[in-house]
Parts: sequence; structure tokens; C-alpha cells
Amino acid sequence: MIHGKWLQSSVLLLVASALLITCAADPDLDNSPGTCKISCKKPKNAGNNMRIRFLMPQALTLDCQAKKTSEIVPIPVRFVVEKPRVSLPSDITSGSSTLGGTPAPSVDTTDSGTTNQWVPVSNISFQPVIFAGALKGTAVNSDGTFDPSYGVLNDPESWCTDSCGVGSVDVQPMCIPGSTNSVTMGIQSGNISKNFSVVITGTLSE
Repeated sequence: MIHGKWLQSSVLLLVASALLITCAADPDLDNSPGTCKISCKKPKNAGNNMRIRFLMPQALTLDCQAKKTSEIVPIPVRFVVEKPRVSLPSDITSGSSTLGGTPAPSVDTTDSGTTNQWVPVSNISFQPVIFAGALKGTAVNSDGTFDPSYGVLNDPESWCTDSCGVGSVDVQPMCIPGSTNSVTMGIQSGNISKNFSVVITGTLSE
């Protein structure tokens, strides 16, 4: 069992490692994580040919410890929005009669396509949506309407991909003593979406 702050450190280390690997690719991911700028000015929705790829396991199972009452376990969720790479004329085989840019070989928009077939896209807007689970805050606004993004720490003005094509969302699930908290959330942009889930089993610490 690990305490909430140790749990957060472990997840942060996992995400940082993924970012370091991802930011070694081209064209924009050659920037280190510290230099990937974010500016959500006139962001665009993702196109139907794009995909969302998580930079961490899409499903996590974690243990935590809480003292008598529920405690918050902040978890960073990182992902990249990508579009199919376009081939240059030099990439076309000598036997082809087609010149100019042509789409890369068709791949589906899941994670089955290799990363070198995809290019990260900056300034893509997204919406985090909580489907289930206990998080900090309340799911109901003062006017009685449902808040689909409750438990999300980030300001909505930062809900777009940075210059590396990376989107960042920090969520605050609860560590509940003697209970299992299953949180499911989705990242949506335009007509594409992808879900992330974490199961947190809480034990009572002294």
C-alpha cells in the first residue's frame, strides 16, 4: 500500500518518462517537455482522421491509504492528439505515377498504428468528461445542472494541446478507506474521443 503523495509521485514519474520518450520524435516533439508552449488562442476541434493516444496506461489499478476520512489522490492524465503523416514526393516509390503529397498508408485511429505514421497536432481543443467515480467537488452545479468536468483541476482555458501536441488534465479522485473507487473519464475533441480509467483501492492507515 502506498500513501497518496507517493502514489502521485509514482504516476508523475510514469508520465514524465513517457513525455521524454515521445518528445524525441518529430516534428514538434523534439522539444523537451519544459519548452512545449501552450497557447489556446482560437483552438480547433480534432478532425475525423485524427486520434487521441494516451502517454500512460489507459487503465490503472492503484492502492492508497487514507486516515479515517477520504483523501484526495491527484492523478495527471497526459495524451497526444495526432493526425496521419503525409508522404513527401521523395517517399513515393519509383513505380508510382502519383506526384505531390499523398496520405500515409491507411491505419485505424486506435493505437494500432505505429507512431511514425502519425504527426502530433498543436492547439487542438478538448473536453474532459467524468463518467463515473468519486472525485473532489460536486457533480451538480448550484443551478442543478450536471458538471461533466467536476474533479478536473485544470482551468478550461488550458484545454488544448501544446506545441508538442500534448494535452494535460489533472484529476482528483478520492482515496476512500475500505472501499474501491472506480473512476472513468473521457477526452473528447470534435467527433473523436478516448476513455481513461483508474481503480483506486483504499485502506485505513493509522
